[in-house]
Amino acid sequence: MRGHRHSIQVILLIGTIVSWGASAVSPALAQTVTTSSASTHKARTSKTKAKPSTPKARAEANASSTSNDGTVKAPAKPLGIEQVVVTSAKRAQLINKVPESVSVLTGQQLIENHITTFDDVTRQTPGLSFAAGSSVSGGIVGPNTQNLVVRGVSSTSGSATTAVYLDDVPVTQDNLYDGAELPRFVDLSRVEVLRGPQGTLFGSSSEGGTIRLITNQPVLNTYSADLISDGSGTVHGGANYDEQGAINIPLIPNQMALRIAGDVGSNSGYINRLNQDGTLAKAGVNDEHYNFLRATLKYVPTDDLVVTAQVLSQNDKTGDTPVFYTQLGTYNEDKKVSEPSNDSFFVPSLTVQKFFPDFSITSASSYLQRDFSFQSDGTVFNSQVLATAFFDPAFPAEKTQDDALIGGLPSQVHRNDRTYQASEELRATSTGLRLFDRDFNVIGGFFYEYQRQVRDDTEPANGIAADFQSIYGIPIVDSSFGGAALGDLPFADYQRDVVYSDHQALIEKQYAGFTQADYAILPRLKFTAGVRYSYATQSYTRDSGGVLAFGNVFPFTSSNDTYATTPKFSLAYDLDKESLLYATVAKGFRLGGPTGPVSGITCKSDLAAVGISNPPTNYAPDKLWSYEAGLKKLFLQDKVSFNAGVFYIDWQNIQQTINLPTCGASITQNFGAAKSYGTELELRARVTQALTLSALGGITRAVITQSPNDLAAAPGQELLNVPKWTGTFGADYTFPVTTNVSGFAHGDFDVVGSSRGAFSDSDPAANQPRYGVLNGRIGITVRRWLFTLYGQNLTNNKTIIQRPSINFVEEGYLLRPLTVGVRASLHF
Repeated sequence: MRGHRHSIQVILLIGTIVSWGASAVSPALAQTVTTSSASTHKARTSKTKAKPSTPKARAEANASSTSNDGTVKAPAKPLGIEQVVVTSAKRAQLINKVPESVSVLTGQQLIENHITTFDDVTRQTPGLSFAAGSSVSGGIVGPNTQNLVVRGVSSTSGSATTAVYLDDVPVTQDNLYDGAELPRFVDLSRVEVLRGPQGTLFGSSSEGGTIRLITNQPVLNTYSADLISDGSGTVHGGANYDEQGAINIPLIPNQMALRIAGDVGSNSGYINRLNQDGTLAKAGVNDEHYNFLRATLKYVPTDDLVVTAQVLSQNDKTGDTPVFYTQLGTYNEDKKVSEPSNDSFFVPSLTVQKFFPDFSITSASSYLQRDFSFQSDGTVFNSQVLATAFFDPAFPAEKTQDDALIGGLPSQVHRNDRTYQASEELRATSTGLRLFDRDFNVIGGFFYEYQRQVRDDTEPANGIAADFQSIYGIPIVDSSFGGAALGDLPFADYQRDVVYSDHQALIEKQYAGFTQADYAILPRLKFTAGVRYSYATQSYTRDSGGVLAFGNVFPFTSSNDTYATTPKFSLAYDLDKESLLYATVAKGFRLGGPTGPVSGITCKSDLAAVGISNPPTNYAPDKLWSYEAGLKKLFLQDKVSFNAGVFYIDWQNIQQTINLPTCGASITQNFGAAKSYGTELELRARVTQALTLSALGGITRAVITQSPNDLAAAPGQELLNVPKWTGTFGADYTFPVTTNVSGFAHGDFDVVGSSRGAFSDSDPAANQPRYGVLNGRIGITVRRWLFTLYGQNLTNNKTIIQRPSINFVEEGYLLRPLTVGVRASLHF
């Protein structure tokens, strides 16, 4: 009830501001506010207008369009499939004229289909999948910890392979990787998913692809607001709520406007924690609470200058992770230590556009700060390892008592990961150039990024000092495992029962220059060529202490430099006015980074098993070449949209993280090679004015082709977390109810094929099953109101879709249980 009251207060506050703004407008201006259509509440179309003559006029016309993102939406023909304008090449293009594989989820689709997480996006986008959590680096599973995988190019090891952008701002962490930081889907124009390497225009973390979140921009001369109130209930959970609002306020006529978007909400937990005797300790431990605020100020002081300042703040708290212990039954776990998290995200940015007759210059400056803290259960990772690998061999006579007491001590892993990132991109983009009487467009620029990542880790085994003395009769500090005997390792603090402490810091600088040009060789044939040259330098320090750091030499330092050239070429041929045939070749890479140190003593046998003689200190960049061909076509008077493509990827020197079970550590190294090939299809048909059908799908075959050691990964084995196939089948139907009221219905069934979760066949995570998700909604629009009844996971599918390992403990991850809710939306 407390959260619900808070939500009502937020809506009333925004409503008051909107009402004040609306009362301040003249009646003539108030009449220009766009209203909702009867069918979709947001499908607002406008008549085709002549191209504005000045940059300022173009900016205002663009901002006033339906897309509301700085680009003009393509006019829809009667009964035709609407073609979205995208900026995947950093210039506005119709999606069916982009010579590469791009999928788009519009802001309208995100809201109406209740797409709220990147898990949802992967099930609606061919070729995109995810791995739950960042557990490979000692992290956890939960919000903003997903590792995104495009066409089999996995990001669970080493640096990220899928870049995430918020407009022009990169929000991707390169190393010390803990999953993608994912801004919430609030007041977005669209989400663009760019499949295949995008290193030419988007840099090193775009080895597999790029995901771009395009926000709605301020409109200079229109007061408007959208309010959304959502309440729902989850089976095996409880009540959920989500309150969103966006308001557009002109501040100076024709020159300045402010847009503010906010979101506050809570999702109930559905995982039960059991006591050690099997009784219920607490239900719904994995509850989630979040808040979000974004403010965007647009200033157009002259006809040739546009300045956009934006700031985003986001916080996400969870009570525990959404995973359970499979041996205890669905939704149950009996952790000795809870695993809450707190993720704060702050991003201010400034974009300046200067227009000239034949080109424009854009400067995009940004800063990012992320503070991600969490606690995980390190009992198996720490206490059991201490008892069985350290104390038992030293004191075999006390083995039984040692394993029973010390081996079962609750051990918390307290982690705090902080990222500080500043970036600047300066680029020039041509407009309407001609070369030898042919269309010629070129873009070029420079990019700089400074990123500092800090990771602090403190791991106590509560009660170890007292238990050690009770078993062995001497204080642990005076034993062979005391600080003096271990060389006075720093941070060793048995008074606080700390058995391991760790501090890591990585400073990375990237410099890049890039250019890409399009030239119409023939009236229907366009050639595109681009290249990016990147240089990066890294400096890494690590200092660890405690008994579990024994065998390593600290402080540890390493540094490395990376040079890379990433070209891209494509040919696009217009078969006719509404058909495009294309072929693209592109190179991708990702940065190397530091690893270790690991003990050459305690980890010797584990290292030898994967063919490593000496403990490594770094891993190298890896690279790939991607080959793609596709067809995009509209036919039957634009009532049917058909996009299909095939691809082949040759991936070399792959960054992979290998767990070392004997010494309880892990390393990242470059192992072998792989190939990935497949096809993707998107088919949409406007069957009647009221009925639209869609079918999306993909097939991916991603396998290891070379491996230094078959025990790690054998040639022919599938890459991890890559479904063999995916499919989404949807239907939208609208119908009139009365003159001012219309109804609508939507349904989609998302199916995900089986995949590999671990290389070892004996690992329970090896075979991840196929699963399906059924979602639906029905509702009515009444003038400016939209009321929706929706259901997610309507069959309450309980399939364990992944089995992530957290601190070497296997757990089960499944879909959120059946959730049914009601949503009310109001547009002013």
